[in-house]
Amino acid sequence: MPFLIGWAQGLRYLGIIRSDERIRSRVVTWLAMPAAIVLAWTLLRWLRWYGIVTCAKTGWGTRQNGAEVALASAPSSA
Repeated sequence: MPFLIGWAQGLRYLGIIRSDERIRSRVVTWLAMPAAIVLAWTLLRWLRWYGIVTCAKTGWGTRQNGAEVALASAPSSA
């Protein structure tokens, strides 16, 4: 079933005609969809989950000591 869905999604490669691309190139891209599906369901799925789990452990963020901006107290009327 995933292969059928992938090929159906890949139909946009055949449906959109561009002047700088050959039909042979588009057909080869469409025929390569099973390899892209296998890659997405194996390696890329694990990378996606790893990214979700470790997204808070960056260490390179710009807000290491909190936000630089703070609310100022309202000026008092005399």
